[in-house]
Amino acid sequence: MTYLWPTIVCTKKQDLWVFDEEFQDGTSVVDEPLMHEATALIDRVIASKYDYVPDKIVITYSEDDYLKDTAEVILDWESNCGEASYYRDRISSNRVWLCPVLQRMDCFGGKKPKTFYVYIDDYEVFYN
Repeated sequence: MTYLWPTIVCTKKQDLWVFDEEFQDGTSVVDEPLMHEATALIDRVIASKYDYVPDKIVITYSEDDYLKDTAEVILDWESNCGEASYYRDRISSNRVWLCPVLQRMDCFGGKKPKTFYVYIDDYEVFYN
């Protein structure tokens, strides 16, 4: 199934949301963790939507401001941290560290996005 915006499917391992991704260049990551700040932000969104914690979630993300009105997280680039970056969520004001895998995502074309929009769904809800 193809969607208009990119998605990642995450599961929780050792209290962190993790995902697998295969890039257009043929490389991949497996069980790539979304570190503590990102996991906390995801958990906050999930708690506001569901009265349970899903086993799997789908994160839709894009620089396309069409998603601005429905985004549950809006991340604005704040500063570099080596090859990684700090972002600030406009909605919660939380600061989030994101690793260099972010800019490897095919939709970002090797660049750190200045702003991107995030929507989080239970995997079962998203695909049914």
